[in-house]
Amino acid sequence: MNGSNARDRLLLPVLIPLGALAVIAGVVFGFSRVLLSVRPAAATGVALVVAFGALVSAAWIAGRKQVGTAGLAALLTAVAGIAMLAGGLAISAIGPEEEEHEVEAIALDVSAPPGASSKGFAETELAVPAGAPIELSFDNQEQSVQHNVSVWEVEDFSGTPLFSGELVTGPSTVEYSIQGLTAGTYYFRCDVHPTTMTGTIVAGEGGTETGGTETGTETGTETGGEADVSIAARELVFDKAQFTLPAGEPATIAFTNDDPFDHNVAIYTDESLTTVLLQGELFTGPGTIEYAVPALEPGSYYFRCDLHPTMQGVVTVE
Repeated sequence: MNGSNARDRLLLPVLIPLGALAVIAGVVFGFSRVLLSVRPAAATGVALVVAFGALVSAAWIAGRKQVGTAGLAALLTAVAGIAMLAGGLAISAIGPEEEEHEVEAIALDVSAPPGASSKGFAETELAVPAGAPIELSFDNQEQSVQHNVSVWEVEDFSGTPLFSGELVTGPSTVEYSIQGLTAGTYYFRCDVHPTTMTGTIVAGEGGTETGGTETGTETGTETGGEADVSIAARELVFDKAQFTLPAGEPATIAFTNDDPFDHNVAIYTDESLTTVLLQGELFTGPGTIEYAVPALEPGSYYFRCDLHPTMQGVVTVE
């Protein structure tokens, strides 16, 4: 008996604090999981409720004539119960913390004049990650004509739009903020020109992609192969005033934009801009993009940046 009492006197002073610390650590860890499972505002409320409950429980235990192990265990059990109950009620009433998404920035242009209303949007297919808020930069390049962008769930544009952007008179650019879209296919249009200016948005995995219009205008693709011509833009100037393309066969232009704003390369039949042969995708530098040029007849053509028409030159096809 004396040996047993000696062990108790030596071990209990060590085991009791360690056991209490283990229980406290378990309660704190569990409570942290509760707080992380709810939204920040709800987490603050849950913490305040649990703190108040702990104070009340501690005051009740302290008011007893004798505080023993059973009383401390009851205090920890009461605090843990209050924490779990408050967290459960918060999740049920407010819901778990929403998954955060980075804002997806995309651009959409009206086809460069002339005839922008009949040509439609420069991009008719957009792709965005599902659930990510969208910052849409809409560039209306048509002089004195109003355009906008609205987003719909159905292809026939019936019912109520998910988003309807303000009308903007060109030339002007507006930033639209659109809430995240669940996975699926959506449809966009200009409400002023609903029959000629339409397109689709695919919400799913991956980033932003754009496609060309149905007029045959080519847009950019990622660089990968060897280009027939390389041209660069730096400080609002092309690095060459003329270049040559092969006649009668498709060609590739590798365009490098060294400026921190939008440029493109567009090829027209002449300086009157009556017919566009290539309308390269606008993109913000620094970076490089490849444009696919359709087969051209021998002759001289005109190229420029559509946003900065002073950036221009001559294309010789031979």
